[in-house]
Amino acid sequence: MKTTLHIFALLLPLLCGCESGIEPVPFQGVSGTVEFQGQVPDSTEWVRLGAFRQKPTTAIELLSFEAITDALLLFEDSTRYALGLDTGLFEWLPVIAKRENTPVPAGPA
Repeated sequence: MKTTLHIFALLLPLLCGCESGIEPVPFQGVSGTVEFQGQVPDSTEWVRLGAFRQKPTTAIELLSFEAITDALLLFEDSTRYALGLDTGLFEWLPVIAKRENTPVPAGPA
């Protein structure tokens, strides 16, 4: 009896507060498909999509992306991506590839 009472006490706020269920949070950002032309070189460690509010004009600005995806699937004809972004204008969404054994420079301090 005590266990049933405890479970009911835990579920009561949920039963009272969810009239129409839990609504999904709408996705905000960009999504799509990257299609590879030809073979991805075996020396490719990863490929990602980045987002820049303004197109970089210097090498150091290349490190100032607003967001970057997780590594995309390699060695397929195409792969899907989703990149959550704040609202606003993004001028440049490059596909970025990293070779194996190549250091990734630290971003600006």
